[in-house]
Amino acid sequence: MWLTRNLCEKICQSLASTLEKTMIENIDRESKSPEDIHKLLATEHQVAINDLSKNNKVETRPDSIKTRYSTPIKLCSSINISFGKVWKLQFFCAEEENSFEIKTDRQNIHQIMSAIVKKCSQANWNINSLPAWRVD
Repeated sequence: MWLTRNLCEKICQSLASTLEKTMIENIDRESKSPEDIHKLLATEHQVAINDLSKNNKVETRPDSIKTRYSTPIKLCSSINISFGKVWKLQFFCAEEENSFEIKTDRQNIHQIMSAIVKKCSQANWNINSLPAWRVD
């Protein structure tokens, strides 16, 4: 499934905003300044990314070996993000049968956001308005 640059940017902004909002709701507001909250988010984000790199040793393939797709890749037209104990990302295509969802936890949301940002960077898509606490 393909995501457009604009949709990638909106996904990252929405995920970051939701992560911030849920962090603020989960801590004592009176004792934490916005800077403290951003430091906690930066730490949480870094831990999630470090866990990903420790647990997933990706096997690299030479460029000459590429997967061939026999069916056209579908374009995602919108996404819905819901959160709670389980976070849910729903990706919608024009053809409903090609839509799908991911149910995951907060740590994986950090990893998903980081992966999207990294892929956008590799494509030279300048994703704007990303939070200061995000670490690559």
